[in-house]
Amino acid sequence: MSAEGQQVFLQALDCWLTEDGANCQRTARRYPLAHFVTSGKFEYYIPRVQELAEQSSRAAVEVERQRGDAEIARRRQAIKEQLLREEDVVGVEFADWQSKSGSADGFVPSDAPAFERYVARERLQQWTAESGESLADLDSQRRSVIGAAIEARLAEATQ
Repeated sequence: MSAEGQQVFLQALDCWLTEDGANCQRTARRYPLAHFVTSGKFEYYIPRVQELAEQSSRAAVEVERQRGDAEIARRRQAIKEQLLREEDVVGVEFADWQSKSGSADGFVPSDAPAFERYVARERLQQWTAESGESLADLDSQRRSVIGAAIEARLAEATQ
């Protein structure tokens, strides 16, 4: 019997002893191993142990997948927060420019994509405030722009 087969046999014996073998140990204290083999219990418990090992393996794979999904969600959130900070920085630059020059003419943002996202966010807030209703389609457009920016940053990070 190979080392792996011996390990499976011992695991099956352990499983039997914890579940069903306690009764055998009370009645025949001297021969539980012989009872395990001669009664055919090992034929039931070896596939059962293998099934439990497969379930454990599947559970470990699922836990790893969930951990990976959580890591991706954390990274996406971190990138989203970074994008929003960039928008805020460009917004402050724009507000400074407007306060000094009196208009938006001639403003050149340091980060053009962040400025575009900032303008879209400001328009959404302004139109929502003016209309008094939620403009879901505009918000979905803004979310798609942010989503595309997040995907681009994730792609850059994985290369």
